[in-house]
Amino acid sequence: MNVPIAFGMIITAPTPFNTILWQWINQTYNASLNYGNRNASSNYTTQDIMKGYTGACIASIGTALLIRKGLSGYTKSMTGAKLIVMNSISAFFACSTAGSLNAYMMRFAELEKGIDVVDPNDPETVIGKSKVAANKAVF
Repeated sequence: MNVPIAFGMIITAPTPFNTILWQWINQTYNASLNYGNRNASSNYTTQDIMKGYTGACIASIGTALLIRKGLSGYTKSMTGAKLIVMNSISAFFACSTAGSLNAYMMRFAELEKGIDVVDPNDPETVIGKSKVAANKAVF
């Protein structure tokens, strides 16, 4: 799934519209993966999910636009392979930064509320909730 997204980020012209579009698509995909990989014992409200998703998208798009703006002096006269390499570099840094923020924001409810800790001898028995365990799981 990431191949077409990466292709879109790297090959399309580095315009604000393309940057916003491809970062939004990428972070939507990442948010769905982070939500799917959440701890099963964590209760997420619709508000938790929307706050995490919105924050992840804003962070990703903001990061990508700042990087593009910072590199615009170098890229405005570039064409061909040089432009593709610069697009790759800026997309990499934006995605890696935003991906980390996405994981943190989409799983913030776990960090805030903690996750279930179970008895190692009886995985069906919940001992309690732990924010420390949630922190280790997310990070």
